[in-house]
This record gives sequence, C-alpha cells and structure tokens, in this order.
Amino acid sequence: MVLFTERHADKIAGTLSCYDRLVLMGTIPGICYAEGMTRYLHAHSHRRYSL
Repeated sequence: MVLFTERHADKIAGTLSCYDRLVLMGTIPGICYAEGMTRYLHAHSHRRYSL
C-alpha cells in the first residue's frame, strides 16, 4: 500500500504532525475553530495550502 504522502509528494510542501488522541479539560478559545487555527499558524509563519 502506497502512503497518501508518497503518492502526492510532488504536490505537498510540508506536513503537520499531532497526537492521534488528546484529552483536554476545558477549551483553547483562540484555536478551537478553523479560523482561529488559521490565524495562529499565520502568526507563527506557517503557510496554509489547499489541494
């Protein structure tokens, strides 16, 4: 089986890694929605790409 990232390597500029499962108590208001995470990544100089 070929990994998705291997099959589309010519179109991928980078990847993000994270935990598969995470239990949080409470919320992180600044990044708990799509626009908030986009702002966070932009503020920390991470570009966002769409396929």
